[in-house]
Amino acid sequence: MKSIQKNNFIWNMLGSIAGAATTVLLTMIATRISGPEEGGVLGLALGLCFIVGTVGMFEVRPFQSTDLSEEFTFPVYCTARYLCCAVMLLFTAIYLILAGYDANKAQIVFWVCMFKMVDCLSDVFQGRFQQIGRLDLAGQMLFVRNVCSVITFAAALLLGATVAQSCVAIVLVSVLCVLLGDWRIDRRFDNSRCSKNFSETIKLLKKCFPLFISSFVAMYLANITKLQIDHYLPQYNAHWTAVFLPAAVINLFSLFVFRPMLTTLTKYWTQGEGKAFLRLGGLLVLWILAITGFALLFGYFWGTPVLGFLYGLDLAPWRGVLELILVGGGINALAIMFYYMLTVMRQQKLLLVSDGLTFLAAIFFVPLLTEFWGVNGAAFSFILIMIIRSSGFLLIIVTSVQAQRRRGWK
Repeated sequence: MKSIQKNNFIWNMLGSIAGAATTVLLTMIATRISGPEEGGVLGLALGLCFIVGTVGMFEVRPFQSTDLSEEFTFPVYCTARYLCCAVMLLFTAIYLILAGYDANKAQIVFWVCMFKMVDCLSDVFQGRFQQIGRLDLAGQMLFVRNVCSVITFAAALLLGATVAQSCVAIVLVSVLCVLLGDWRIDRRFDNSRCSKNFSETIKLLKKCFPLFISSFVAMYLANITKLQIDHYLPQYNAHWTAVFLPAAVINLFSLFVFRPMLTTLTKYWTQGEGKAFLRLGGLLVLWILAITGFALLFGYFWGTPVLGFLYGLDLAPWRGVLELILVGGGINALAIMFYYMLTVMRQQKLLLVSDGLTFLAAIFFVPLLTEFWGVNGAAFSFILIMIIRSSGFLLIIVTSVQAQRRRGWK
């Protein structure tokens, strides 16, 4: 048992590192080889792909991985994912028509979104592996696919391909990895990957709809500053992508510990072991605070020199902006953890209230602060919206815990 848990932790960590590093490395490689302008466009495309990717994911994974009683069969989860990916493709096409990008920018955005769609298809298999206690398999597939994608992208650019052509190459490689990896391995556990029971698929999507809205808002909030920088200060796209990287790293290291604990949290909550649930939640909060503190310290002394070296940019004037982004990144990590705790507590509908208020605040404050105070305004607005979001989630958790205590906890 301990051996399985150890493998789950190690491979989840390696897979998470590879997944997060892929976004960073693709942008870094494009900036280094093709220049800051192309690197900035790719950075924007990656931000957009995470937003439209929430449509493909529909936030079924947290529900699937905690569905220990198998309320829905795996074919139902697969069918739901196929449907969501089709809608994601349509959503991407509509966005590109309305955005009015030039041909090169539109191609990069489209193929990066297709790259994300393949990730969405792979994710339903990884959710299945996690559901049956084999998170190590999910981590292995994620690790291999992302490593192959980065190598393919770099090789294509070095051989003279454009950024858009290199994006096509990684889509093809990703499809191959899913077919030879996730799809083949899943044959050990499931015979069917498509359900004819459409009513069950709709029922699943209805249950996950509040989670999807919350996830969409979360991803929009995480990338709204990037969109506003592209609108008001497009010459700083690559610089903003570079200094925003450490915020993603904070989330990554938080997920290292949190994702393997998700099943444990679910067991504590469903079995009424309140003290154990709160104790584990408290430890996860301390972990995030420790990571954020270390990131702030490292970022102050070495952040901009290291990032400037990696991206080939002069980031010396950006140290203050970097520190603000790190504070916002730490608060965002707390919000994500609270979000998953609320998923375990099956309080999806209440998420909509907090996210609705946060979304309204974001579409007002972020453009306003970015237009008037530039990159500093964008960084301050990032902190503000993350405070609003995490505070709303924490309030719901406290209220739900108090209600559960009145019913009787162990």
